Amino acid sequence: MYKVVLLDDENRIIRGLKVIIDWEKYDCEIIGEASNGIDGIELIKKTQPDIVITDIRMPKMDGLQMVQSLKEKDYSPEVIILSGYSEFEYAKKGMELGINCYILKPIEVEEMEACLTKLCKKLMKKKIKNREMMEFKTLALRDVIDGSTDNRDEIIDLLNISNTKLNETNIVCAIIEINPIYASYINKSMNTLINMVKTYIEGHFQCEVIKYSDLQIAIIVHSSNKIDIENVHTIFNELHNNIEQEHEIRSCIGVGKIVECLSKISLSFEQARYAINYKVINGNNSVIEFEQLCNTKKDIKIPKKIFSDLEKYINNLDIEGCKNTINNFFDMLVMNKRLRPMDIQLQCLLLIISTVKSMKSIQFELNEFIGRDVLSIEEISRFKSIEEIKNWLTNVISSIIELKYKSQNIKPSTIDEIKTYINQHYTENLSLNSIAEHFFFNPYYLSQLFKKKTGESYLNYVTKLRIQKAQQLLNTTNMKIYEICHAIGYENTKYFNKVFQKHIGLKPSEYRKKNKLGSV
Repeated sequence: MYKVVLLDDENRIIRGLKVIIDWEKYDCEIIGEASNGIDGIELIKKTQPDIVITDIRMPKMDGLQMVQSLKEKDYSPEVIILSGYSEFEYAKKGMELGINCYILKPIEVEEMEACLTKLCKKLMKKKIKNREMMEFKTLALRDVIDGSTDNRDEIIDLLNISNTKLNETNIVCAIIEINPIYASYINKSMNTLINMVKTYIEGHFQCEVIKYSDLQIAIIVHSSNKIDIENVHTIFNELHNNIEQEHEIRSCIGVGKIVECLSKISLSFEQARYAINYKVINGNNSVIEFEQLCNTKKDIKIPKKIFSDLEKYINNLDIEGCKNTINNFFDMLVMNKRLRPMDIQLQCLLLIISTVKSMKSIQFELNEFIGRDVLSIEEISRFKSIEEIKNWLTNVISSIIELKYKSQNIKPSTIDEIKTYINQHYTENLSLNSIAEHFFFNPYYLSQLFKKKTGESYLNYVTKLRIQKAQQLLNTTNMKIYEICHAIGYENTKYFNKVFQKHIGLKPSEYRKKNKLGSV
């Protein structure tokens, strides 16, 4: 509903407005009232109404002065002016301030309803435009942070399409994950939460905030000046507390490292996603910083021989050797009778993380696997015995060996298979993540591999394919533009138009007209 505030120093006018207008008919609700311009400004700042109905003559500050002050503070609700005077100067001043609804007292119901109809239509158009722009931004920024391309020019193109500007010199990504028990609440309140997060961070840094998934919000903090990582951590801890206090929901925030160029945004976001998987250890209501995770691994007190043996057997793809090392590891742990199953579980997690840290060739695949299939398993707490935990660790190490075997045996035809799959499924919502999941790759690793083997980014390949298919349909069918948009895998027609124009130099409608004229 559209929010309305009423401002008049005559209480009978406010009472009358509440009664004579059927506000629900116009999808409006009155959320506040004030009797002077000073109180009106505070009310408007606090409630953020869509429509303000105000008298001109009020004590302390009149209606026009109030509107002027709001505009100077970048508040721009739609305004209906009430006046007992038909003076031209008032109307002229109102027009200069962008006010198009000027009603003389006594108020005629038909005139007020006509103004409301006009303003509600205007607000609806603004709402649709804002929603479309947010869709552009979300689509573009998802591609950027997911690593669909690491080419700076392609990233800048995506940002330009969505009218997004990022400072290149200092960037840090974060991700907020809401506890699944609040899924029904967040489904209704996601936009409110996103606005709250954006407003809070913008009090300190420039930022972009988008919905990443049903329970996740992605954040890009950027600045033209050097970012102090300690300051960033403080801000995210405060934000975490505010989310819990204002929305009464529990969340976890993962924070990546600071990067200094656009092409590494996806790396910072990957680190944030990796960090958030530590919620199993740190708790499902915490802020987890990738930088600190890197530092904490130094304090692990496990004999070096355990690490070296396990690494050796993994490198040799020797499952039996790994099992023997794990047995020795548990023999050492159980000697300490004071350890609880939870303590042993933690030692297992630290052993896994520390062991795979040196496996550079598949680092990102391992990071994703550990986060997705190990640290993110909430049911891990079900283990009640040493034997259960040992079996779990053995299965994890076996999976890592399988992952390493796969990485060493990537067939030359793998990329061809991926390209064939893309060619067959380009009509679907084909993200890098969905491709990676289908072929059992880490998204970041697949992005790098695809570019290495083909010479172009995944995003550029898919976009070129879709544009080529769009050209064929424009030349050979009478399908409408929005039908072609959906047929080649785009959900948003305006986004498709911008991408098409970027690659071809013409809008789809212009391209069709030109080619039809050329064939005559």
